Amino acid sequence: MLFFPALPALRSSLRNRLIAAFGLSFLALASLGGFAGWQLRQVNTAAVEIRDRWLPSVRVLGELRFATSHVRLNGARVLMTSEPEVRADALRRRAGFATDIEALRARYEALISSPGERRLYDAFAAAWAAYVAQDAPLLSGAAGDPAALQTFNTDLARLSIR
Repeated sequence: MLFFPALPALRSSLRNRLIAAFGLSFLALASLGGFAGWQLRQVNTAAVEIRDRWLPSVRVLGELRFATSHVRLNGARVLMTSEPEVRADALRRRAGFATDIEALRARYEALISSPGERRLYDAFAAAWAAYVAQDAPLLSGAAGDPAALQTFNTDLARLSIR
């Protein structure tokens, strides 16, 4: 046989050829299994990172988005209604969501794991501080004030979309 000129024992019998062929097949299969195991370990490492780092962050960000939306919604209720009970309820709800936002921000800050994520969070924090600074004076004004509604629908809308 031309494939094994240095191994005369393999040329001699079919039994030896089959043993060599099955041995090589087993070796190839075992090395493929080892490679597959190594790849699965890599996949597991990535899955653990997603489970332990990303999903908790995404969950907190979803709650943070909900709370910021409801701060804005209740701010709109305050600006658009003249009924004292409705205004008081909206202000109470807005204050509750604002408290939730501070707790959620603290939870999220503990989960930040990369410089890029830190930059995005810092941009959000600056935009949120600007929003709160501009929003607070509007809420103490009279209901339906055109200037307050204009500011709420332009400047504050731009800050909340970022």
